[in-house]
Amino acid sequence: MSLNASSSGVPTDETAQQLLNDRLHLIGSTTVAGTFYGMMCITYFACLRSLLSGHSSKRKMARKLHLAYASVLFVLGTIYIATLARGAQVSYVDHRLFEGGPSAYSDLDFSSLDGILGDLAFDTSKNVADGIMVWRFFIVCRDMTLFRYVAVFVCLLYAASAGMGLTSVVQSSLPGHSFYSSSTINFATPAFSFSVGLNVIVTSFIVGRIIVHHRRLRDAMDELSWNAMGHGFQAQYTTIVTMMIESSAIFTVTALTFIVLYVLDNPGQYVLISSLEQAQIIASLLIIYRVSRGTAWTRDTGSESMSSFAVRRTVADVESTAPEGALSDFGGMHKGQQMRSLTSMSFALNDGKS
Repeated sequence: MSLNASSSGVPTDETAQQLLNDRLHLIGSTTVAGTFYGMMCITYFACLRSLLSGHSSKRKMARKLHLAYASVLFVLGTIYIATLARGAQVSYVDHRLFEGGPSAYSDLDFSSLDGILGDLAFDTSKNVADGIMVWRFFIVCRDMTLFRYVAVFVCLLYAASAGMGLTSVVQSSLPGHSFYSSSTINFATPAFSFSVGLNVIVTSFIVGRIIVHHRRLRDAMDELSWNAMGHGFQAQYTTIVTMMIESSAIFTVTALTFIVLYVLDNPGQYVLISSLEQAQIIASLLIIYRVSRGTAWTRDTGSESMSSFAVRRTVADVESTAPEGALSDFGGMHKGQQMRSLTSMSFALNDGKS
């Protein structure tokens, strides 16, 4: 069989728009989805290694919780990718001659077992990822002014997103309906919008809380004490803020772009819907990874930074006023002896001043 210009193989009963839908749907379900899944796998195994390498018994329960969260997200992401692959096979191989093309068949395949399973994995991963953001909000912002009122609003936003998402899954699984039916769009669009709003609001409060704490700590010190804290301590706040903004931006930008294309029924939605779940999972895994590495804000970060300031300030005071040779044996002491020695020396020096 020879190739020639007349044997293009393009179905004559499909319009140019339907062919474009076929192409973008195939690219989204294979290349784009596979690329994001690869990035998700890399991030998950980095989390796994970091969580399993920790040996501190102090945060053993927290590590187990983070490991469970990360593993659940990984499993859900894998299930969704598997259903996408299965859907591409059924649409482009088993039903490639379906009226309107493979993309048209795929749009109507949401009532099948594969379609329902994929939708449930997608929606559940969204709820788990949003839940991680709500949890981080409670960790970081629990002592801020008006926390109770903001927490109620955040929880209501989370519940609305989860409820709308579940309703859209049920709606799309009904015979004759799909994820792209107008009745489903009426529920799915608010679900994604509430999820984006939740991520933006929670991230804004977390970042604002960290910045306020940073400024208060800075204002409580003189220049010498601030410099004595070291560059690593000072950069910690910038690192945490940057990480939170970047993690949120991964999902927010992808989701906002998809929502616009979804509402306008633009073929580009087929590319982004395949990567949307993976993008949100990656954003959540990045947060878990930073927490496991000890470079994210925890319940004790604020108190620990103030304690560190107090200890370093005491060291600076003692070093500047202690007699020559008084600290010669300080380096050989363990931490508890150092603290007791510094405290007693500080009191002695202060008594001498008075």
